[in-house]
Amino acid sequence: TNLILFLLRGGVAVFLCETDQHLFSNPITYVQQHHADADLVGYDDAQNPKGKQSKNPIICGGFLFLSPSNRTIALWKKLTDRHSSKKGVKGSEQIMLSTMLKTETKSLHLKLQWLNPEIFRSGK
Repeated sequence: TNLILFLLRGGVAVFLCETDQHLFSNPITYVQQHHADADLVGYDDAQNPKGKQSKNPIICGGFLFLSPSNRTIALWKKLTDRHSSKKGVKGSEQIMLSTMLKTETKSLHLKLQWLNPEIFRSGK
């Protein structure tokens, strides 16, 4: 979380992707075309098996696009502070981030957008 915060503060957009992802095409191009104005673009880790967005989405911590906006930096700074102080659920950034997005997106005026679940599917 500290490295990501460092990059965002340096004006670098971050694509956070776990190593077990299988990509059939470049997701950066998709995000640039469909989510150019977003601060954070995420994948719903709670989508149903048919690829439909869930009513209570859970951000997938292993597939995120983070814009270096002041709003994203403020959110990531709070996440980093919580993770460092262990004021989270067993230190899981994904659970902490999901909780924070439900409570702080509005106050930070964060432009959170979800990837199309018809295109970005869970491997579950």
